[in-house]
Amino acid sequence: MGESEQGEPRLRTITILTLVLMLGAALAGCASNTTPTPTTTTMVSTTPTPTTTPPTLPPPTGPVMTVTANVGTVTVIAAADRAASGTGGNVCWRVEGVGHIPHTAIHWDTVSHPNSTTFLEYAGGASFPGGAAAADPNGYDLPGVFCAPLTAGADTIHYRAHALNPGAVPAQSVISPERSLWSGAAPNGLDFVGDVPEVASPATSVIVCWQDDSLGHIIHTTIHWDTVSHPNSNSSADYAGGNAYPDNATTVDPAGYDTPGRFCTNLRMPASGAIYFRAHELVPNSVNNLSHERSIVVAPAVSIVSAPNKAAAGSSALVCWRVESVGGATHVPHTALHWDTTSHPASTAFSDYKGGAVYPGNGTAAAAAGYDLPGPFCADAKVPASGTLYLRAHVMLPGVRNEMSDEIEIQAG
Repeated sequence: MGESEQGEPRLRTITILTLVLMLGAALAGCASNTTPTPTTTTMVSTTPTPTTTPPTLPPPTGPVMTVTANVGTVTVIAAADRAASGTGGNVCWRVEGVGHIPHTAIHWDTVSHPNSTTFLEYAGGASFPGGAAAADPNGYDLPGVFCAPLTAGADTIHYRAHALNPGAVPAQSVISPERSLWSGAAPNGLDFVGDVPEVASPATSVIVCWQDDSLGHIIHTTIHWDTVSHPNSNSSADYAGGNAYPDNATTVDPAGYDTPGRFCTNLRMPASGAIYFRAHELVPNSVNNLSHERSIVVAPAVSIVSAPNKAAAGSSALVCWRVESVGGATHVPHTALHWDTTSHPASTAFSDYKGGAVYPGNGTAAAAAGYDLPGPFCADAKVPASGTLYLRAHVMLPGVRNEMSDEIEIQAG
């Protein structure tokens, strides 16, 4: 016992002495260290001068980087078919998806590339949203509707809308189907006129009109349609969906048709997908003429495009919806979000949603000036303290026709 009591203080003394020596060595080492002088690197910008001509890029030599796709589909939703050389107007396109992308534009050429999978073949030039000379360095939020000017030249211009995912190479870009801006007269003197819509509701009838330039008396003219596109076809027989004759007749008029003339008929939309169609005429001596192909996408007139599935109780949740330019309408007096804490999935009346309404930009009433189409529009929806919020977007179209989106829900939690 005595030996143990005497050894313990001695051990503590040795331990303390060792720690003091180690600390002194550490401090001496720190004093002898020389901190290197930080170096600065001057970043030199290599951004090329903006140009409206798309760059010619070599094909990738290494493995192509895989990215998470933010872009869904790219669709031209408003554009003229014909314009005199040196004139034109805006082309508007819609990019579906979520997140933020670095680039979207219209790319054009005087040569048609209907089967192309890349915008790089459209070497004529590019037109960026708002008429800018280059992509916005801040990029673009999705989903979104964008517009850019396109001017007709001496020749027909063929173009596509294009969107690029972050980090993607051109081969991974998403492009719309090819469209054309005819300079002056359309090919074969046959073209669509008036307000041919780009989007129509399922199972509805859409009025389509076409113009036949001066060819005298012809024995046959009609619309041929299909649910499959045939952009390179020279035969009306490829459009196997059916025919739609002037004035909704079921067969050709045995008396024929006088031209020049304007003809109209109804096209019945399928339940989903798209419809592709061409105007066709049979002139004396059995000469067949076809217009260029047009298409109508089947979609609701109004749809909710962005909303959370769940939000904090009592918070405000941002909800965005889009109203299509249906039936040629470019302006509506009323669109809003209608909500309730009770679900009405089969309702056809917005008045069933008794919780209230919120208007674009969080307005408490419809704007006196109305709203330009297509959307999108956004507003904050108030999430209840508990339970579920049920929402529908609503629009009043010309002719006092009400349409509503499908019901969505936001859970409080």
